[in-house]
Amino acid sequence: MSRYDLAHEDKNYRFYIPDKVMQLFDDEFDYRETANHKELTDYAVALFVGMISVPAVPSGGGGGSSNDLPWGRNEDEDEMERARRCARAAIKKFGKKPKSLIRR
Repeated sequence: MSRYDLAHEDKNYRFYIPDKVMQLFDDEFDYRETANHKELTDYAVALFVGMISVPAVPSGGGGGSSNDLPWGRNEDEDEMERARRCARAAIKKFGKKPKSLIRR
């Protein structure tokens, strides 16, 4: 298990995440290539541990939700698939911003 410290709404939280899940987040949001890696990882971890859920986003001009799938743990869902789903949701919310390279 990997320890992950998360600051949210002026409070600090400590979670223990399976190593393979943290490795997936580290690979997906590589700090060497992604400028907003911390923001993406924080959001993905918060989703993974159930601290937050993805809000329903209205589709088009009418009410309703574009996705009625639950964001908690699905009994039949693999842990790694859930981690991938959390990573995709983080990218969708914040966008993956590449680090700019300084060229000579």
